[in-house]
Amino acid sequence: MQTQISADRGRAWSRLRGPAEAGLRAFGAATAHWRPGPDFLVIGGKRCGSTTLFYGLLQHPAVVPQVLSAGWLPLREHRKGTRWLDADRPGGAWYRAHFATTFTRSRYARHQGVAITGEATPWYLFAPGAAARAAREAPEARLIAVLREPARRAFSQFQEQRKRGHERLGDFAAALEAEPERARNGVVDASGVRRSAGFAIEHLTYRRQSEYVDGLAEWLAHYPREQLFVVSAEELYADVAATLARAADFLGLPEFAFEPAHRNRTAPAEPDPAVMAELAAHFAPLNTRLEHLLGQRFPW
Repeated sequence: MQTQISADRGRAWSRLRGPAEAGLRAFGAATAHWRPGPDFLVIGGKRCGSTTLFYGLLQHPAVVPQVLSAGWLPLREHRKGTRWLDADRPGGAWYRAHFATTFTRSRYARHQGVAITGEATPWYLFAPGAAARAAREAPEARLIAVLREPARRAFSQFQEQRKRGHERLGDFAAALEAEPERARNGVVDASGVRRSAGFAIEHLTYRRQSEYVDGLAEWLAHYPREQLFVVSAEELYADVAATLARAADFLGLPEFAFEPAHRNRTAPAEPDPAVMAELAAHFAPLNTRLEHLLGQRFPW
């Protein structure tokens, strides 16, 4: 009986979710004057630990969840990203609708002395124009990037897209070779669905999205270096709580005892060593440029 009730509630929510979210967004946009933009953005990269870091930061009582999250809607957890900055969209009011009002932030701040809110969308690191749009909507925002050893990151993204059914090729080397053509002409995924070039660029460019220096150079053309915190995934997963504490300090948050938790794990697999060696050689000069750009060393 309880299972049937839960199923009925699930179906009811499925029907109501769209109108409920649209209504809340409309209300949020109408009250956008009282809704500052995000205080921080976790901009990427994909398969680097951005989800672990973002949800870890949400443990802090001074971090205000987004509107349209758990508490507002019957969702299992708070939302991570808005996806608004990754393409040209009309008006910043819709974007600010996702974030708490000054009244809500001041209520949080009464207990913690400070209150901040933000989002995490890993595609922002490479999404064309995202940095410029962010600088327009949230010029004072603090930026956080999590970067993983590039070859391993690329292979992890390949595994993820295979699991999701977006990647029809079973061979990592073949998928790498197909990147340029897919980025020009799109791709047919594992289900036989024709996907656009834009979709392929976001989801199926494994090598390109490990070329971190290009993405970060674009963000640093719009934000000063002191507004950017960069940490390696290797450091994050070696000590999640300590890395969260460092990120919290960067965001100006009071000290807090974070509980470590890993998100979005994938089953371990070993790629072809020859392919990984070729990727390592490709990324080596880019990693050197990255370290010079940031004035920071990485354990790769």
